[in-house]
Amino acid sequence: MKKLLLLLTVITLFSCKNERAEAPNKKEIPEALKEKVSFRSGSRGNLVEELYQELVLNTPELQQLESDIDNLDTRETLDGYYSYNRKSIDFYASARNQAELIKDSITRKKILAFIQKSNNAYFEKSKELDKLSKTIIDKEASIEDSHAILKIILTTSIIVKYQNENVPKKKELENMIKREDNLVKRIQKQTPEY
Repeated sequence: MKKLLLLLTVITLFSCKNERAEAPNKKEIPEALKEKVSFRSGSRGNLVEELYQELVLNTPELQQLESDIDNLDTRETLDGYYSYNRKSIDFYASARNQAELIKDSITRKKILAFIQKSNNAYFEKSKELDKLSKTIIDKEASIEDSHAILKIILTTSIIVKYQNENVPKKKELENMIKREDNLVKRIQKQTPEY
């Protein structure tokens, strides 16, 4: 009898321990979805972004990816090119303005032709740089699009899991409707005819 009692106690303890260990895994709700407010007033931020940031905190590969995206710094690279290009454009505009001040028309035409020749040479030389800067801009847009797609794809599985594991009980909603119907009837009963 003592052995049977001991065996039942061990089985009971073991089964209780397993239930406790499995319970947290079943309905592990991300922080972004742990909201007690039933109606939103539009003050919530971007739920995709919030869920994604939780994934980043728990995923070393995503942390590295985010770090690499943050450190890409295309603006600094492009700013260097834009500054270089702007100075060249400004120079030729200033040179033309200065040449227009030359009184001798033959000399003025010669110097304007000289400026235009140099400007054309710069334009030809900078075509490749201009093409490269446009490629950088296009690739930056592609990275932003791919990043948005990644966030949506990864967080969709989280919300689907949440939806499947946290479906509100239909009975609670039906009971609320019954209570509302009852209140409407009571209010109508108490309301004098008008």
